[in-house]
Amino acid sequence: MAKDTPLNAQLFRSQKNEIFRITQDSGLDPTEFKWSSAPSADCTDIRNPIPITISVLTHFPSGFYYKFGKDSDAYSPAEEKWKGVGGVTGVPWGDRLELLVTPWLLRIKKENAPDLWAEALSARSLVTATAITPQAEQFTEKDRLYLTDALKRIEGAIVDQHRLTEAQTRAMHDGFEEIKEATNRIGKKDWISYASGLLFNIMVNAAFAPEAAKELLNQFAAAVIPIVDIAHRLLQSGMAN
Repeated sequence: MAKDTPLNAQLFRSQKNEIFRITQDSGLDPTEFKWSSAPSADCTDIRNPIPITISVLTHFPSGFYYKFGKDSDAYSPAEEKWKGVGGVTGVPWGDRLELLVTPWLLRIKKENAPDLWAEALSARSLVTATAITPQAEQFTEKDRLYLTDALKRIEGAIVDQHRLTEAQTRAMHDGFEEIKEATNRIGKKDWISYASGLLFNIMVNAAFAPEAAKELLNQFAAAVIPIVDIAHRLLQSGMAN
């Protein structure tokens, strides 16, 4: 072998298969990852580093990566920073997976979650864009009964479909109570902004999972349109006639 020919230090197929299963167990889609190779160095003798080829796993939607080195692994993202390094000299393969690879995958899942800020603005825009409501229009008793029933159904659906903690369930329930109470104090136009902002604060303060937050916002937006959108009500009235 030529002196400058890199030594093969890439992972075995069996090791990659283990990482495949860990990726699935972490709630990520393995098809969103790609294996490649990269040049590195064996620095056992720091004065005479030996060129080697290592395995690299990249999450292509985000660009995050994990480089499986001989003496240390390099990865992004790290804990509360973009890049990190973990020493692996003498570390058993199973411990390497548990202490370095699995936490890296879980960080990708966390950072790959939906943007709650964008989701909140999207849901708010959905309502405000379609809600053609006069500034002074107030809620009727029929509106309040409809809203009470709709929020009850949403609350039940979110609790059933997502693993909310007791604190999260209570926060959502109390928030819905405030939203209903506000219909007695302010008109529909102002209520839309008030309710959207209150929901967003609840989800952030109670640390809702992104999936639960998105579902809550979408269901709320769909539920309130019939009582704040004149065009929708006119259409329904025409169909009834």
